[in-house]
Amino acid sequence: MAVRKRIWKTKDGEVKEAWVVNYRDKAKGGARVQRTFHLKKDADAFVVDMKGEVRDGIHIARSKSVTVALAGKEWIKTAEANVERGTVENYRAVLTCHIVPFIGPEKLSDLTVPMVRAFEDKLREEGRSPSMVKRARSFLSMLLSDAMERGLATRNVARGLSSNRKRGKERQAERRHKGKLKVGVDIPTLDEARAVMANLKGRWRPLILTAMFCGLRSSELRGLTWAAVEARMATLEAMVTEAAG
Repeated sequence: MAVRKRIWKTKDGEVKEAWVVNYRDKAKGGARVQRTFHLKKDADAFVVDMKGEVRDGIHIARSKSVTVALAGKEWIKTAEANVERGTVENYRAVLTCHIVPFIGPEKLSDLTVPMVRAFEDKLREEGRSPSMVKRARSFLSMLLSDAMERGLATRNVARGLSSNRKRGKERQAERRHKGKLKVGVDIPTLDEARAVMANLKGRWRPLILTAMFCGLRSSELRGLTWAAVEARMATLEAMVTEAAG
């Protein structure tokens, strides 16, 4: 594997140059592969990264690589077989609205840590919150891990970026952005909660009371059976009476 300089003239007589890397892909039966770069430093970096992959037979040529968008569809298929529906919908929403529009056309073999960082910066410029930027990067990392298991990618560059972060400072920035929850603005006041409880009727009363008094996450609430909720209704009714008083 070596880097060579290529010089040519366009139809208009303009002289151009590029840097070419030729190598044989053992994973593809020794097929010859060529990559072209505008800058020599990019070609040199490619050689350093690819030598180990070609040696180990795990390199995926760019012509055989899939896009982030296509790999995302395969990741959703994996999620559908392993996690609950609400989680899958969350994955799909972030993939559709925050990953594919910005980085979907890129091939997995082309992804680098700087590209993922630029992806994060673009999300911020487009008005995404720090929490959403972090979630998009995390889901991209999950997508790439799934692609690696499927043999579609050789490394997870999103994981490499997040592992270098100073997580303490990152968490502090998120807390500053979110701020403290305000009673009456972000969450109901005690009087508002009492008013809600006094007007609960019908089929959803047990579930809403369970949510109010037990502090369960939405995924935990969705996993409850009606029998489990009804078994606790006597205790909940007593708590409602006490709270309403």
